[in-house]
Amino acid sequence: MIDDKFIGMTLAILASCAIGSSYVITKTGLTQAAEHLALMAMVTNTCEVPFGGVECLHVSKHTGW
Repeated sequence: MIDDKFIGMTLAILASCAIGSSYVITKTGLTQAAEHLALMAMVTNTCEVPFGGVECLHVSKHTGW
């Protein structure tokens, strides 16, 4: 039978790989979402956060204020 230390080492390595890949997938998804939100803000010239969030303040391009 396989020693317990080899089973424990295998489980530790697999858990480490799972946590690392989860971090990479999450980071990639959040980066893409932020880029998409920034692009949409440029296109619509607004910075509204979805689901009733707080709007950003814009600096006016007009000098007559």
